[in-house]
Amino acid sequence: MKDPHPLNMILYGPPGTGKTYNTSHYAVAIIEDKPVEEVSEDHEKVKNKFDECRNNGQIEMVTFHQNYAYEDFIEGIRPVLKNNQGNEGQGQEIEYELSQGIFKEISKRAEEEEVKNYVLIIDEINRGNIAKIFGELITLIEESRRLGRSEATEVTLPYSGEPFGVPDNLYIIGTMNTADRSIALLDTALRRRFEFKEMMPDPALLPDASTDIDGVNCRDLLKKMNERIRVLLDREHQIGHTYFFGVEDMDSLKKAFQNKIIPLLQEYFYDNWEKIDLVLNQNGFIVDESVASGLFKKSDLIDEQRKIYEILSEDGEKWNKPENYINIYTESTKAQNTGQNQSGNGG
Repeated sequence: MKDPHPLNMILYGPPGTGKTYNTSHYAVAIIEDKPVEEVSEDHEKVKNKFDECRNNGQIEMVTFHQNYAYEDFIEGIRPVLKNNQGNEGQGQEIEYELSQGIFKEISKRAEEEEVKNYVLIIDEINRGNIAKIFGELITLIEESRRLGRSEATEVTLPYSGEPFGVPDNLYIIGTMNTADRSIALLDTALRRRFEFKEMMPDPALLPDASTDIDGVNCRDLLKKMNERIRVLLDREHQIGHTYFFGVEDMDSLKKAFQNKIIPLLQEYFYDNWEKIDLVLNQNGFIVDESVASGLFKKSDLIDEQRKIYEILSEDGEKWNKPENYINIYTESTKAQNTGQNQSGNGG
């Protein structure tokens, strides 16, 4: 029977699309040797099983970052501060010990128990230097080179001198935020050895209650903002549906925009407030003003027609008005009136 899960898989997409959340579902599906759709029906059950497997060492998690290295992931020599109780009294000195990395540990664990599946989750896999972290072991994670497969391969580890191979019951699940780095820029060696599953924003995953927050439909709101972001930027920098999880009333909707969505747009557009204002359909959350007359002495260097953009103050009343959120995904009253006037004049 064909294994329903690839040995190496990466869930990728914009922030807030549930990548990390879904790793627990895939991990439990692998552990139980079931399709992910089957286990995903009961998230509470998945969470309990996931926690149980983490506690017994069957599932491990790690987050890659720019300073993460081979010595952290596989093995390395690390300084250890130890007490020194000599004749001249107690003190401390540094000794060096061989340290086991998380990948080596779970690989050895899986090799000892071939009847069980093991899972290593690597969050933010694209933020690490893959060549630096995996080293020569990048080849060993290939399906055909796993222990027990046709082209099983082992290498000698440089610090311990031990032979090492990757067992075929160890699954690797990575997550990748495409707002940080496009797949096109991902390490070629990694791309060739992993299967990729795209996870994009899905407004349909928002609860039914979010379709009527004092008349505001968050599904339509998210869809329209992402349509504009795709035009102004690209599809990899959209807003994930999880940014609207927990939005149950106007106060939580306001806080979602103030504390999460607009800061994310600032990051996406490098504080280009004109574009952020366009994403929001010029709904009033971004205010502009002209350069104050008399602020500078007369100079050809000053563009007095230039607009200065600021975000609406947190206590601004517009945050509390449903129509300002509705205007993000519908034509403004001004635009509607203009269209009606033009239609009337043409008739």
